[in-house]
Amino acid sequence: MSEKAAGNKSSNKNRFYGTLIAAFWPFAGISMVFSSLASFELHDWMCDLLANFWVQYLFVLILFALILIFAGKRALLMVVAPFILLCLAKILPVYFPHSTTEGDFVNVSVLSMNVNTSNVHYDRALQCVARFQPDIVLFEEINEKWLAELKKGISTQYKVVDAYPRADNFGIAIFSKIPYVESRMVELGYVKVPAIEAKFEKGEKQFTLFGAHVVPPTSGRYFRERNLSLDEIVLFHKKNLNNRFVLI
Repeated sequence: MSEKAAGNKSSNKNRFYGTLIAAFWPFAGISMVFSSLASFELHDWMCDLLANFWVQYLFVLILFALILIFAGKRALLMVVAPFILLCLAKILPVYFPHSTTEGDFVNVSVLSMNVNTSNVHYDRALQCVARFQPDIVLFEEINEKWLAELKKGISTQYKVVDAYPRADNFGIAIFSKIPYVESRMVELGYVKVPAIEAKFEKGEKQFTLFGAHVVPPTSGRYFRERNLSLDEIVLFHKKNLNNRFVLI
């Protein structure tokens, strides 16, 4: 290959990667800015909302990093790498929970389903339960109509542990096909959103399940209210002496 042809090939390659980098820079830049702001999720409600997209930030940044590697842009790669590590630090702990001893472990399957109060596709919710056959089901955002349809259509294996239907989006109910010892309603925060604390027994072992649907942090007031509710849930967890505590 002549020097001229080699030069043209190199020039075309540089132009191709230059175009890719220019096209992806806005998305990578937004991901870096938003991931930085999301790190302050506990201090501001808007940052808290941004913290829901760590996986998306990571996907965009890894894709951009691969482009930079093939383009040989090591300096730019060093700029992007810390933000990739930040995203991984937020995501990976979810897949590596705190270890527990075998004696404390209870093998139980739980399905959490937000049905949306205005939704009328009751059959789809029931089909989902029939498909996965969980031990326990938490239904969120149920009203009286939803509760009636669930009672009518769900398998006879399931019993209502506790239910608090509401006309707004904060009704809640727990169905179970394993024995429960007791349950009670807990009102969280100043707005008194209902949650359910229930104790179950499986294989001669008891565990506590706490089902909650707190207010969404879509404003400064709701952000503080949501945090207050979470703080209260932590206190309930600390009072659970056997340490078998499931939060959904």
